[in-house]
Amino acid sequence: MTSTPHPTAVRRRLSKDRVLQLLTVALALAVLAAGSVYVVRKHLWAQAKIEEITPRYERLLGVLESEAAMRQASQRSAQLLQAYAYPASQEAGQIGTDVQQKLRTVFNSAQMVIQSSQVLPEEEDGALLAVPVEVRLEGTLEGLRQALAALADQRPLVQVHSFSIQRGHKSNQYDPVRLRILARFFVWRQKP
Repeated sequence: MTSTPHPTAVRRRLSKDRVLQLLTVALALAVLAAGSVYVVRKHLWAQAKIEEITPRYERLLGVLESEAAMRQASQRSAQLLQAYAYPASQEAGQIGTDVQQKLRTVFNSAQMVIQSSQVLPEEEDGALLAVPVEVRLEGTLEGLRQALAALADQRPLVQVHSFSIQRGHKSNQYDPVRLRILARFFVWRQKP
């Protein structure tokens, strides 16, 4: 006679196998769920980083696209700086002497008499240094107009800082009024 297993023993064995299978499936599902949560979190983190970086990247692309225009603007500003300011390598005393000579030439050609001129200490003004020159002169209003028009053509540009004009005397009624002028001019110098 063959022994047949007891029906409750078979059920128990089946139920132990089933439990083991169920535990294995549950463990696999838990690992799969944990992996899914990890992947979703990483995906959300990556999306947030992309959203954070995208505007910066687009700005950089804009800068790269405008590189040629920026180079042109930089070259143009360097040209303008050369036209309006003395180089940093030139000393202030040398610049002041040059400005005094330019002023003498311009005012003498306009029949104005320079009585005195003085180079004043440099003044810092932002990214540039101002080299001021104070001038006392005498002449007519027409001569002053001509001289100021001629100064506009000087390079580097000689600029007017201030003017003090006093009416002088007339030797007779037909002569133009003579003016006594205290003027302060300046030129720009690049900082060393």
